[in-house]
Amino acid sequence: MTDKLKIFKDNFERRKNNSENLIDYGKLPPQSKELEEAVLGAIIVDSKGIQDVINILNADCFYFPQYALIYGVCAELYHESQPIDSLTVTQKLSAKGQLESAGGAMQIINLCNQIGSSAHIESHALILKEKYISRKLIEIQQKSIAKCYEDTTDVFNELNNLITEIDKISSQINKLSSVSFSDQVANRIHELKEAATHNYKTGIESGLNNLDRVTLGFQPSDLIVLAARPAMGKTALALDMARKQALKGVPVGVFSLEMATSQLIDRLFSAHTGIDLKQIRKGGLQREQWQRLDEATNQIMDFNMFVCDKGGLNVNEIVSIAKAWKLKHGIKIIYIDYLQLINGTGTNKSANREQEISETSRKLKSLAKELNVPIIALSQLSRKCEERGDKRPMLSDLRESGAIEQDADMVIFPFRPSYYDENADAELCEVIIAKYRNGEIGKIDIRFQKEIQKFSDYEQFF
Repeated sequence: MTDKLKIFKDNFERRKNNSENLIDYGKLPPQSKELEEAVLGAIIVDSKGIQDVINILNADCFYFPQYALIYGVCAELYHESQPIDSLTVTQKLSAKGQLESAGGAMQIINLCNQIGSSAHIESHALILKEKYISRKLIEIQQKSIAKCYEDTTDVFNELNNLITEIDKISSQINKLSSVSFSDQVANRIHELKEAATHNYKTGIESGLNNLDRVTLGFQPSDLIVLAARPAMGKTALALDMARKQALKGVPVGVFSLEMATSQLIDRLFSAHTGIDLKQIRKGGLQREQWQRLDEATNQIMDFNMFVCDKGGLNVNEIVSIAKAWKLKHGIKIIYIDYLQLINGTGTNKSANREQEISETSRKLKSLAKELNVPIIALSQLSRKCEERGDKRPMLSDLRESGAIEQDADMVIFPFRPSYYDENADAELCEVIIAKYRNGEIGKIDIRFQKEIQKFSDYEQFF
């Protein structure tokens, strides 16, 4: 038995076993022999037809093994820039020793005789893709169910594996959506014209005018890293930007892996009312302050803000929650506080912490592109900057992984000189743009009122 024939029989047995498993549930696997024949016949009759489906289908999308072989050969001919017709397909199958397994030359002729044109080939291909995805979901969940019945199974690892497999299917679905270049050009000129009416602020505005002049707002699909040493105000800055965005009606998602939601709400109250944060937490508010707090409560309750404060999340769980937020609530920007608190997925037992952080930053960048939203991920810095004369951070200070710098579209360092120099302005906060893939790096001065956790443009007050 040749290796190729063995592979074919193994695939056939695998699909047969999957069918038997589903029959136990009283159902056959989702499939359509007629549609598979229609797609293959259209490709062979009209070689241009494969151009409409090559980015939708691969050989695995065909349930019947003989049709999977035929489509595989058609795809090879296409990538080799060879003509596709009944003769070339037959010869290719014969050369690969697969003609008999594919049903013989008469199978190819019969496929051609059933189809007149490739007019509806794309619609048929999309249906086949849906049936393939249904089969994969059934297969993945059956394996997961079997694992869950085993006493030795680590259920949390199994959960991570299930999320990973489903994300692989999701990535295939996302590849189906394609827009012609001419449409993309038209969309872009429309965006530029719209931006001109808003001072070219094409992204989600931070609420800090000087920062927005440089960034033009936080851009969709960008991963922005907001990194600092402790006590620099990175959480306060992120939350205050989220507050200003939510106040303008922007749907905001916040992952708070360090602070409870109640602590975040206290900070929102303080920034929104101008009441000292310590006073809000300790109590003893005056009547006028209670009135301001009541007014702020009504506004903050109307915020389109969604918060997950569950500790110990891994990146797969964050991805799943973010996708649900996008689907249900249409979130337009995501904040994550902070990177180093995201757990590893556990799929690679030998991975060190640096490799886990690298995987996390890579997946967050992919998530930003998939959801087409900016993601602001907070990050700790190493102690290296504490050892220098000039304490201002540099990209090399990013903690635990160079992948953070590589994956980020923008890296921002909030820095308060007064933390190290008692003679410096206590309210001055420098926003250092250390990396900007689509613009210039530089420094912007903003004002930080620590008592009320609020940031504003510096020159408005000085």
